[in-house]
Amino acid sequence: MSGGKLTNKEVNMYGAYALASGLGIAVPMSYGTLFMTDHLMISAGVVATLLLVARILDFIVCITSGG
Repeated sequence: MSGGKLTNKEVNMYGAYALASGLGIAVPMSYGTLFMTDHLMISAGVVATLLLVARILDFIVCITSGG
């Protein structure tokens, strides 16, 4: 990258990374949610609360560790 306008190839590479990163998070989270609700018989509200608490704890850990 020369500091100028991005080429189409560079834009597509950034887009491919964003897509792969999003799928890398969304697919396991969706599977985990379905597993907890269907197989462990945990209600959807409890699963949502667990995921919210996990996100809040992740935020706190990231802030305190400097990440």
